[in-house]
Amino acid sequence: MFDSRLTEVAADGNVGVLFLDLDRFKLVNDTLGHEFGDEVLQAVARRLEMAVDDPILVSRFGGDEFTVLVPKVEAVADLVAVGERLLAVLSAPYTVRDHRVVIQGSMGAAMAVDPPEDPRSLVRAADTALYHAKDQGRGRVVVFDDRMLEAGAQRVRIEGVLREALDNDGIVVHF
Repeated sequence: MFDSRLTEVAADGNVGVLFLDLDRFKLVNDTLGHEFGDEVLQAVARRLEMAVDDPILVSRFGGDEFTVLVPKVEAVADLVAVGERLLAVLSAPYTVRDHRVVIQGSMGAAMAVDPPEDPRSLVRAADTALYHAKDQGRGRVVVFDDRMLEAGAQRVRIEGVLREALDNDGIVVHF
């Protein structure tokens, strides 16, 4: 449903996508079990859906990730405001099976003023920005910037050079 709605609203431009990941959610699954984690995810989904009005669409992307489609958004600041409001709503405690659980999240944001050639590129861009949000300390909304792609490519190159150096005894550690 998310993909078809994204394609539909992206044709008009002025569309934003938020990509939400629940911070350290693995701890919930590891300590209280995956069934409990699924119940928490359902509670999170209900709360997020109740926090937005039509035409904003909240959708579970997979695991502990959610996407939020914000049609007719006029400015990046408006998109960030939606994201910050959702993070605030998300962080209120949940009670599931008599357990009090506090969930926090990080969010990436991407916006297209003109209709994008590939609407899914907005999801990828928001996902890229999400990882920058996590790197910056979590619990925030970070807006995608093209420089993020270059930073990622540079990191991949550096990791490749380091891996090659390790494989060829090109690094020596001295104490």
